[in-house]
Amino acid sequence: MTKEPVLSALERAYLAHRLVSEVLHHLDRGSQYAAQEHQKKLVEYGMKGSMSR
Repeated sequence: MTKEPVLSALERAYLAHRLVSEVLHHLDRGSQYAAQEHQKKLVEYGMKGSMSR
């Protein structure tokens, strides 16, 4: 999977819910989730990424 659909889904979720407190976003270890763009979006949206071992 490429990062584009992941970023699009993250943006749609953020816009739909606009959560007011920090969200813990659990991710697998795929490169699309570790991509710099994805990590920047998590920070921008006030989310914290959590990857399994």
